[in-house]
Amino acid sequence: MKNTGQLLKDKRESANLSISEVALATKINPKILTAIENGDSANLPAKTFLKGFLKSYALFLKMDVEEVLRSYQDETGGPPPERVHEAYKTPAPSSGPASPPPRRRVGDENSSGMRTIAVVVIVILIGLIIGVRELIEKYQREKVVESAQNLKLSPLAQPAVTAVPQVPQLDNSAAAPAIPTPSPALASDTKAVEQKLAEANEKAAAEKKIADEKKTADDKKVAEEKKAADEKKIAEEKKLAEEKKSAELKKAAEDKKAAEAKKIADEKKAADDKKAAAEAKVAEEKKAIEDKKAEEKKLAEEKKAADKKAADEKKAAAAEAKKAAAEAKAAEAKKAAEDKKAAADAKDLEDKKAADEKATVGKTTDDGKPALKHSEIILEALEAVEVKFQVKGETKRLSLAPQEVHTIHADNPVVFDFSDGGAVNIILNGHERGAPGDLGKPKQVTIP
Repeated sequence: MKNTGQLLKDKRESANLSISEVALATKINPKILTAIENGDSANLPAKTFLKGFLKSYALFLKMDVEEVLRSYQDETGGPPPERVHEAYKTPAPSSGPASPPPRRRVGDENSSGMRTIAVVVIVILIGLIIGVRELIEKYQREKVVESAQNLKLSPLAQPAVTAVPQVPQLDNSAAAPAIPTPSPALASDTKAVEQKLAEANEKAAAEKKIADEKKTADDKKVAEEKKAADEKKIAEEKKLAEEKKSAELKKAAEDKKAAEAKKIADEKKAADDKKAAAEAKVAEEKKAIEDKKAEEKKLAEEKKAADKKAADEKKAAAAEAKKAAAEAKAAEAKKAAEDKKAAADAKDLEDKKAADEKATVGKTTDDGKPALKHSEIILEALEAVEVKFQVKGETKRLSLAPQEVHTIHADNPVVFDFSDGGAVNIILNGHERGAPGDLGKPKQVTIP
């Protein structure tokens, strides 16, 4: 029923009314009103009570009750709403003469009657309480008189023949009834009875007087005690007022003293803060000057260090250049020496070869073939290299690791296939021939 709740909520808000004001006027729980406006089915009462709440809410907002109930019915899908009595309808505005006001609701009349009855009952109860209280006080005051009047007198001895009529209680306000003339004995007895009754009445009157005097004394005592209590109360109130006034004056003096002390403290604090600020400013300026000097000193030191470093680097560069020149000169001298030695070795080798060839000229083997010279070939690996060579028609393979040396003895020329011509050094019959090729390139060579 969100549409119905929103309809009522819009009307309430347009009238500038709060949930509390509506709840106070309609006697509906604010939580139920909120649930109706929000369409919160979980917190709504049974449909029978809900329809009554919707009627009351719509009437209070001066809305068309039938329209509100119809909207609720459309949302819930129940039976059509009952026809609303004319007294519960909101009168339509018209330009003609004002229509008579609607009749009062039955509930309002019953409520008004109940309030009247309640007021009457309360008044009657108060009257009864006051009457009972006065009656009790009256009985207490007349207790002594009633006890005297209810005193039982012992009967007198009467003659056997003559019957004595009952003598009524004396009453000064009424005349005694006429009785027949008694006999002398009867008259004497009657007189004694009257005298006894008179004494009883006097005694009762005396007791009543004593009771009245006692009551008067008690009342006076109560009044005096009340007066003393009132005077005591007034004195205490006066004392309390004086103590309060004294306390207020004392508090005012203390507050004034505290305010003055606070003012002095604030002034001192302000002066201290000002002084501290000035000292802090001076310290900051001094620190700024020192920082500037330190920065300048640091820059000077850095510049000096940079100049020294540049000079050292220049000196080192000159030394390096000199060293490089010396090394180059030494390398050239070494190379020249090596070239010279290599040339001498080559010449020696050629000379030896020529001598060997000369020595073998004309010599033959047992089978009549020319004799060959024995060769010692040493392979020194500079890097890892694969070697394939042929000796006497037989092909062999080698895998040499760096710095590994392998020696081959042969009487005939040997054909070598190197996987890397620059990775091996060849020594033939004690003479170093160097690398047969270039580094990284295969090379084939025949030795010798």
